[in-house]
Amino acid sequence: MPALPATPAQRRLLRLAGGRLDDADLWAHRTIRLQGALHRAALKQAVDGLVARHAALTCAFTVDEDGALRQHLGAAASPRIVTAADAGESSAQSAAADGTSDATTATRVGQPLRVTLRRLAADEHLLDMAVHRLACDDWSFTLLLAEIAERYTAALPDRPAARNRPTADYADAVRQQSAVLAGLADGHMAYWSDRLADAPRRTALRPPDAPSPGTEAAHLTRTLDAALAAELTRLGAAVGVTAHMLLIAAAQLVLGRRTGAADVVVGAAATGRRPTWQRTVGQFATTVAVRTDFSGTPGFSALLHRVRDAVEQAYRYQELSFDTASADIGADVSCADTTAVASASGDEQRAWPVDLVVEPPQSPMPLLRWGDLLAEPMTPGWSPDSAYPALLRTVSGPDGWQLVLTCRGDRVALDDADAFLAQLEHVLRQVVDTPAGMADAVSLLPPDHRAVLPDPRMPLSEPAALDVVRLVADQAARTPDAPAVEHASRVWSYRDLWQRSERLCSALAAAGVEPGHVVAVRGFGFGLVAAMLGLLRSGAVLMPIGSTAPMRRQAALLDVGRPVLMVCADREEVPRAAHGSVLRIDAATGRTPDGPGADVHRPPPLTVAADDSAYLCFTSGTTGEPQPVVGTHKGLGHFLAWQRDVFGVGSGDRAAQFTEPSFDVVLRDVFCPLVSGATLCMPDRPGGRLPEDPLGWLAGEHVTMAHLVPTVTAAWLSERSGGPVSTDLRVALFAGEPLTDALVREFRAAFPAAEVVNLYGPTETTLATCWYPVPTPPHPGTQPVGRPLPGAQALVLGPRDRECGVGEIGEIVIRTRWRTRGPEGTADGLSPRFIPNPHTGDPTDMVHRTGDRGCFRADGTLTVLGRVDDQVKIRGVRIDPREVAAVIEQHDAVTACAVLSSTAAGQPVLAAHAVRADPSLTVSGLLNHVSARLPAAMVPTQVHFHDRLPVTRNGKLDRQRLREHTADLVAPSTAQAPRTGTELRIAAIWLDLLPVDEVNRGDSFFHLGGHSMLAMRMIGEVGDAFDVDVPLHAFFDEPTIAGLGRVLSATTAGPTDPSSHLEG
Repeated sequence: MPALPATPAQRRLLRLAGGRLDDADLWAHRTIRLQGALHRAALKQAVDGLVARHAALTCAFTVDEDGALRQHLGAAASPRIVTAADAGESSAQSAAADGTSDATTATRVGQPLRVTLRRLAADEHLLDMAVHRLACDDWSFTLLLAEIAERYTAALPDRPAARNRPTADYADAVRQQSAVLAGLADGHMAYWSDRLADAPRRTALRPPDAPSPGTEAAHLTRTLDAALAAELTRLGAAVGVTAHMLLIAAAQLVLGRRTGAADVVVGAAATGRRPTWQRTVGQFATTVAVRTDFSGTPGFSALLHRVRDAVEQAYRYQELSFDTASADIGADVSCADTTAVASASGDEQRAWPVDLVVEPPQSPMPLLRWGDLLAEPMTPGWSPDSAYPALLRTVSGPDGWQLVLTCRGDRVALDDADAFLAQLEHVLRQVVDTPAGMADAVSLLPPDHRAVLPDPRMPLSEPAALDVVRLVADQAARTPDAPAVEHASRVWSYRDLWQRSERLCSALAAAGVEPGHVVAVRGFGFGLVAAMLGLLRSGAVLMPIGSTAPMRRQAALLDVGRPVLMVCADREEVPRAAHGSVLRIDAATGRTPDGPGADVHRPPPLTVAADDSAYLCFTSGTTGEPQPVVGTHKGLGHFLAWQRDVFGVGSGDRAAQFTEPSFDVVLRDVFCPLVSGATLCMPDRPGGRLPEDPLGWLAGEHVTMAHLVPTVTAAWLSERSGGPVSTDLRVALFAGEPLTDALVREFRAAFPAAEVVNLYGPTETTLATCWYPVPTPPHPGTQPVGRPLPGAQALVLGPRDRECGVGEIGEIVIRTRWRTRGPEGTADGLSPRFIPNPHTGDPTDMVHRTGDRGCFRADGTLTVLGRVDDQVKIRGVRIDPREVAAVIEQHDAVTACAVLSSTAAGQPVLAAHAVRADPSLTVSGLLNHVSARLPAAMVPTQVHFHDRLPVTRNGKLDRQRLREHTADLVAPSTAQAPRTGTELRIAAIWLDLLPVDEVNRGDSFFHLGGHSMLAMRMIGEVGDAFDVDVPLHAFFDEPTIAGLGRVLSATTAGPTDPSSHLEG
């Protein structure tokens, strides 16, 4: 008999299996427990009768050399009942072991039905029926299970013959389907393509943390009692929807919350059969896509109406699965390739937006009587094919509804799937009580999940207040001669540090500094550390400033912070707009100048109040001005003591100081080792710059603890090759940006002994709020940020401050005892992002809106997913693009600007879109303007010029059109090659560091792909090449080859020596 054409459903399955007929996903199993005396001859006769009646089970399947699938009626080997040697051996294994002709290969299925019998006892057996999916779909398997019971009973002695219900011939059904699709395929494919063209492609069910050894399905269940099931049935009838539609609506509500999307797609199972084929065994089943719009604030009843419309529309196109590819249709049916919904590529197929297929509810499979045998189904049902991670079926009976979620172990984490099923049940219970209630008011937090998620109504613990001054004092008293700071090949003991900080306290007092006064400090080396400690001991508010920041940026910080004094442990110039006096100290020794009051010893107070202000730092704002944040002594002391105790930091540890003194993170770099008896190791580079090989420096200094930024560390690792760098590093604390599994693996290869920890927390909640020890191996993708420190909670809140459940996306809100303060005049003295806890109503119980999006995992750990606003982290610096845009708009030749975050080479960057009033303004000219006023991390990597900024129909900025715009380059007419020997030498260094083939003297370093860390390395190489100490801030003022050449000329001409003195 000639081969039959394959059905679209069969071709689709083969495509998903990678073209291999022996793919494990193509076999489906059902197991039945048989209790009683088994009649083996009757069982054999029943199996033979099934095959004789259903032609699909007689088909052998082959794949030609050209990849074409064919089914050959009557060519399959006769079915056998294999007796398993033990209860763990499958029928497929048995067939392969004896080498019979029914074995399956990559290109041939010799027998699509295999039956295995396992003997458990004389009167108890397990019957496993394995069927190849090309011959049988879920609908067919249900028919087969019912029919084999009838045929077994009929085969027993003295039993009536089995009924032969009329059914369409399989070959006729296949041919009829081909004829039907000849007129429908184009329309169906076009419908699905249009319907899903812009569907969101987000995963709502978390994948497993570790690769699964196989694809075996797991079956999770929840039971809804009869009373609840009856209420749900009444609700459906009142609204005019079926139970299937009700389940789809509830599932979409949960999935939408888990993706943060108001547009949700789920699959719905369909038989794919015409009425005359309903009892025909074969692979005809299809899956339709139900896409529902959840936008607005509909009540659940209104949402049910939307789902009903979407379901009814989808089932009009059920002859083809929504993810059918044009290649699945076959040459016998005409279909244009352009209408294909899914590519033939399995990788692209997995991008289609369906996490879940929802089957129509079905009646429970009863305990069947096979003659005198009691037959009990042991398998909950059909497993999803490889296209879909999970399948939801509902078994409806007199005892209620049983929800069965079948998950592929290689695609879904079982703890997350279990959480999803609990949320689905919780939703169904709520909508019965308030069907007209707002859909977005429905909670996804079932009672049994509260044990692992934070309760915003519970009182926060408050550990004893500690301050960093007392912690360092105690350490200096215990181990006065232990090494405290190493810098420039010199070691200072804790006694040296304590005494030097005390002398600085006297100098501060002589300069008129009083407790509560803001004092700026800038510099590097031991002098910087002594100054920071001395400031805290004096009761002043420490305001760190980076020496490398552009002069205009330093001036802006000083203008906002308004310090009474600026302490400089460096030789750099001071911004002209500096408020108050300037105290110069020696960076290497921390010595104070010889001046009035220098020899007067005024012992500082040993303690400060826990609630006193300790430091002032800055975050990015929207107005173009930095936003001040003030931290307290108790908040700083609490974090340092926690870090010391949790990681066992002690006298044998050596900690690296890598952080630029522009951010609050420098406080944990400097003071964590000093409160622990460890040694603070500082790189010996001019101006406090990092070594050329920071990781090599870590190894050479035998550093055991370091705070790191992910993208910066990744750049360091990319420049190294070979084996491990160091086995001394035992703790690596990452913060500031998402930490990926790829970086963790690469880092551990270089530092195999290091414990990797992921820290998280905004500046406003004091250094870090959450921490997560990264396991081995790390979780796939971005690592969680874990759990909060003592005295804090990390909440996730949705619209109207609703508590979010497991997997539900919302805004991360921090509740903590260790709050910072805002600028003077702020209500309650707090940062504007602090608000009263909406769940307690207590005006003293404040929480901080971070602006970060996140969700909880099933174990209660927190994951950060991005921002709810436009802020972005670049090399660990939190940036509000609106601040960058405001600075750009200060340029006389710019009339309007928008700055968006983008991605380049897998890393976040800023893209500026500006409208020029003067067309002569160049990219480099604009970037020079920005780099002179903002830190390097805030300088855009891309610049786009527009005649006007595009807007949407409702007048809002059209961000999508901006993202499609191509970056502008320096105009060729203004491009000039390096002129002098100095410029040529600088150009050679730039070409070695930057991803470009040529540079011009007016090109901005940052426009050519440079960033702050690379700039520091470049300045170091330039300094070495010319044997000078190049002021980094001067380069940032004009980051071009011509500008750097002028800086070098001025430096080699004889720089002034700003020796230690007090400048009035």
